[in-house]
Amino acid sequence: MKRFQKVIVSLLLLIFLLSVLSACAGPRLIVGSTGRQGVVKFIWDDDDEQGLIKCDVAQNGALSNCRNIKVELKE
Repeated sequence: MKRFQKVIVSLLLLIFLLSVLSACAGPRLIVGSTGRQGVVKFIWDDDDEQGLIKCDVAQNGALSNCRNIKVELKE
């Protein structure tokens, strides 16, 4: 049950983070994510640009120290 609560908290924090990051820019479509112990990365695409959002994950699932990293994704 605690794991489920951590997932819910993480998803709510992700939604909040994405809404804050997209407030000054157009909406970004998250096309993928990856995570490992203590770090999660979200890949976003808005037709003109692509990038990564890299966040630290606390023990309770909270995201912190999120930063936008611009990259160019190639097919």
